[in-house]
Amino acid sequence: MEAFKLNPAIISIIVVVAFIGVIALLVLRPVTFSADVATIINMLTGTLAAKFGDVVAYHIGSSAGSKAKDETLAKITGQP
Repeated sequence: MEAFKLNPAIISIIVVVAFIGVIALLVLRPVTFSADVATIINMLTGTLAAKFGDVVAYHIGSSAGSKAKDETLAKITGQP
């Protein structure tokens, strides 16, 4: 069960590092792409940015509050 609790953290770290890495590469190493390749890179970067937003929302937003609520209820009811 401990591995299951660790999985969101690992996935979050991967997404954050990937997002920062891609943005850094795009800013620090500008390369000229054809229009088709640029469109694909823009789509992939946008998708990665959306997932980065999901990670932030999970750890700061209502999912974190919901998780804390579930843990509190489990303590009160004595369930593992």
